[in-house]
Amino acid sequence: MKKRTKIKLFLACCTAFPMVFGVLMLLLLVGGEEMTTEPVPLFATEKQAEQYQYVGSELGIPWEITLLVDGIYAYQNGESSISNINPLVTALEFCILSEQKYIQEEDEEGNEIWISDSVQNYTGCDEILNYIKATREDFKYTECSAVVAELQAVAEKKSTKDEKYIITLVSNMDYKSVLLKIGLTEQYADNVIALNDAHYLAYKYGYMTIIDDDLIADATDDYEKVEVIEGDVTREELARVAVSIMNWPYLLGGKSFAKGIPNGPLDCSGYVDWVYIQCFGYGVSASGGRLPSGVAVSGTAIQYYACDEITASDLKVGDLGFVKKPEDVAVGGYNHVGIYIGEIGGRQAWIHCGGSSFGYPERPKGRVGISLSSGENNHNPVTGGTFSPPMKGCRFQYLRRPRFQFKDDIEEAA
Repeated sequence: MKKRTKIKLFLACCTAFPMVFGVLMLLLLVGGEEMTTEPVPLFATEKQAEQYQYVGSELGIPWEITLLVDGIYAYQNGESSISNINPLVTALEFCILSEQKYIQEEDEEGNEIWISDSVQNYTGCDEILNYIKATREDFKYTECSAVVAELQAVAEKKSTKDEKYIITLVSNMDYKSVLLKIGLTEQYADNVIALNDAHYLAYKYGYMTIIDDDLIADATDDYEKVEVIEGDVTREELARVAVSIMNWPYLLGGKSFAKGIPNGPLDCSGYVDWVYIQCFGYGVSASGGRLPSGVAVSGTAIQYYACDEITASDLKVGDLGFVKKPEDVAVGGYNHVGIYIGEIGGRQAWIHCGGSSFGYPERPKGRVGISLSSGENNHNPVTGGTFSPPMKGCRFQYLRRPRFQFKDDIEEAA
């Protein structure tokens, strides 16, 4: 029997947040195992923090935890900034390079086919760099795409007529083990995770406002109906989850991989993954898909190739739409993704987490809302109600279907 668990906003935590936040500011991050009353300083300018957000968004890892790690090392080395640290190097510590080997064989009819033979994983920065015969000292890249292109070149060079190697770069979700591996003590690791979970840096840089006193009641009303679905999932149920966090704030690099209320702002691909995690336990980004050579790495590109192409006539609730094809996105540029949730007046309706151009005073960085291809919209086709303020239009023209089995699709096929 299907079970649904209603996830309610933990008001006690929200109400106590200023006190908890103050304690977190005083957590020990440097100087042995003793507690200190010295607050955690800001090591990065806003521009530097944005670079960490960009790298985090590209690789699908929390930008805050990477910045916190680099801040600790800067402090320990007596430096007042992280200007000499490459965020991509630290970010690679939270990645796994998966190399899959295929061999060519013949099927029963004599056709040549490729069969998966083995998988080799390279975990962390040093193992990944060693794959391309590089070290931290000679590593100069700052763009994720350049690293992936070199990784792909090595895999292609290893391939022969009878063997081929395909690589995939994914995030390592076991943050604590990574922190321990790179040399933090268990207490340091726990404190970094606590600050990350509390979004210390997001608040310090002014990216988060949703737990302001004036917005606690709104948060309770808007988000207490988020459902975690266990068992078979219909497309209508996914749509209900998608609209359960209307006006949730946007932040480049924002991800939330757990079930329940998101633990912070989301970006567009982070929002899509969050919705699917509530329904299936894992996101679109984790459902498989390899980027072709030359395509810039990004959360949207990973999701694009984890889906199958469809036409407008095939479109169903839960399918994804992209503003651009990944191959048309320049290095350092951005794409955008949304979830199809039905029609409004005969026009496609898409729910998405859009950036600042979709924002309003209480959500200046952007927010979750429902757009048509043009013009403003404030109608919610899932609940039949409205939302405020209206969302401006957005054209999602490249249509893809995630590789998930919905209950109604299975029943329809039967």
